[in-house]
Amino acid sequence: MKKIAKSIYNNVILNPYVILFCVTFLIMIPYIFSNRYIDGNDSNFHISNIFSIYTGMKQGTISNVLPIIAHNFGYATRIFYPRLAHFSTALVTLILNGKVIWGLKIIHFIIFFLSAVMMYKLVNKVLKNKFSALISAIFYLSFPYMITEVFVRDAVAESFIFVFMPMILLGLYELFYGDKKYFYLWFILGYVGIMNSHLVLAVYFTLFIFIYLLLNIKKVFDKSTLRALITSSILILLLTATFTIPMLQHKSLNIYTVFADEGMANKGSVAGSTLRLRDFFIQEPCVAYSDITYYLNLLGFALAVLAIIMNKKIFVENDQKNFFKFILIATIICTFLMSKICPWVIFPKTLIMIQFAWRLEAILLFLLSILAGSVFKDIESKKIRVISLIAILLFNGFTVYKAYDFDILVERKLEDIDISSYGTGWQREYLPMNTQNNLNYYDWRTEDVLVKKGYATISVQENNVPSLKAEIKDCQGETTIELPRIYYLGYEATLEENGNKEKLDLYMNDRGFLETKINSNGILILKYKGTIAMRIANVVSIMTMIGIACYVTVWYILKKVKSKNIVNK
Repeated sequence: MKKIAKSIYNNVILNPYVILFCVTFLIMIPYIFSNRYIDGNDSNFHISNIFSIYTGMKQGTISNVLPIIAHNFGYATRIFYPRLAHFSTALVTLILNGKVIWGLKIIHFIIFFLSAVMMYKLVNKVLKNKFSALISAIFYLSFPYMITEVFVRDAVAESFIFVFMPMILLGLYELFYGDKKYFYLWFILGYVGIMNSHLVLAVYFTLFIFIYLLLNIKKVFDKSTLRALITSSILILLLTATFTIPMLQHKSLNIYTVFADEGMANKGSVAGSTLRLRDFFIQEPCVAYSDITYYLNLLGFALAVLAIIMNKKIFVENDQKNFFKFILIATIICTFLMSKICPWVIFPKTLIMIQFAWRLEAILLFLLSILAGSVFKDIESKKIRVISLIAILLFNGFTVYKAYDFDILVERKLEDIDISSYGTGWQREYLPMNTQNNLNYYDWRTEDVLVKKGYATISVQENNVPSLKAEIKDCQGETTIELPRIYYLGYEATLEENGNKEKLDLYMNDRGFLETKINSNGILILKYKGTIAMRIANVVSIMTMIGIACYVTVWYILKKVKSKNIVNK
């Protein structure tokens, strides 16, 4: 009996993953078991898009163009907005038979837990110390900005990056100082994940990653290392092509609000969102930005400073020294970018897409959490470890509780949300500028096919966005008609009469809707198939995934056969 109890104590109670699961559970308690949900900055946008994708899934359609949103004119959130958060939550919602709120709660829990697990794996790999890794993971979950990402802003897509940042860095560490096969796993998975979570922060994190590459420049230009980096980069591009190709095609048109000059942000607004030094330490939310808490975890910050002072004792080996240099340089640069002294006015447009400078705190807390845990590397005494762990849990519990905005947790009902309106985003950023300039028309337009020039009688028979079927009668000569669809690349329309099928030319009109010309009666059928480039990208991404799966399977089988032969000899 004693052996069983001891085994449970050592393998379950002291298991770091069990501890991190429990910490995640405790953080989620204020809302996980209630009917309440976040009424945050982005909540309605996410709920609306998730429900729209779920609706498409129920109809057997997964399309770039979504139903219900934008007066059911077909809104292409998935072309411009990274897909992982919405798609994964819609999938959980499908399993839960349409319970979007519970789908989001489950995804939030998974994000928090996996973020902690990946931080634990990273720090344990670098410092070779499970206790330090555990402390870093706990701090990672307990910085106020981490809490505000989910429980104030409800930035579900952005919060996914907390899972993938440690994954990418772990992959690079494996490349330079560990096992290359794990590099491929973590680096590729991390980058595919972060690019499908938040593209702008993925760009910023990549800029910081270049610092780590420069610190290991000799290893980078080793033939096998360089080959691994190039191979993985190509695979990442192929795997993410299904998202990046449609987005780049639409960007090249320069007709959508999201890509317009100052359409989403400008240099002045980004500069205005920078922080004063005291903002990092005064433990009060920012009223100017919807009570966002971007002040630091004071204990985590103090331990991070202590780690910097003690770095020669903590980061002893060469690989650890390089890792510390990276963390220190990245922390300084990240803090500078968030500060009032940063000259955002000289930054290129691509970097201005971040909208708010304080968004970089996602990267800052990642760096500080690593440093905070490293302080405990050389503590051997079990008593001191237990006392330290309890003290940290208590302090962080208070910090998390203070960062929560309980007033923002309210009872949410799907029927109370205007999905059509909220699903387009605060700035309706994925509409064509022609539509933005004609919002009265957009708001009052019906879902009928409208005759703009000429004469015809048209009745809509089926309107399952993005598809449409309409019957055309009494057409008198060339007639211009406007379809109840916002213009995006990838639509195809045909007019069928007496077994004859005519392909129609589609174009965007002055109000941002699909328009075409007809010359005869018949059945008009509109479908969204994507452009040729999009279809190729989808095939390439799928074939790449299959290829990787086949390669890994063959490699694993050959490894097993080889080890079996060695044993037999």
